[in-house]
Amino acid sequence: MSREVLVVDNSEESARQLKHMLESLGWRVHTASNGAEGIDVFWAHRGVTLVVSHVELPIIDGFEMIRRLKRLGFRGGFVIVTDSDEDPSAHTNGERILGWFRTPFHLDTLRQVLATSSGK
Repeated sequence: MSREVLVVDNSEESARQLKHMLESLGWRVHTASNGAEGIDVFWAHRGVTLVVSHVELPIIDGFEMIRRLKRLGFRGGFVIVTDSDEDPSAHTNGERILGWFRTPFHLDTLRQVLATSSGK
């Protein structure tokens, strides 16, 4: 059984790159282009155990989406994507932030964040 991840990014190119990278690492990937759609996709795919989300999103930003997913019962982890050099986990409140990386990103960066978050 594959691991399921939700990728939320309003950049089609970034979402496509993340999807390809995660699939190459054995993940089943679901995508959304904004925070509201991310919540809808979460409801449709309750097997999701990881959310990789950009924080600058339309409709509902990434931080608010993370808070809402937690309130809706999501017990998995979050990896944050940002355009800033500032550690975004400072803007969260007890959510399970496994790691973060800045755009542009590379497969090695994604692998490192996932490996660090899983204790490998």
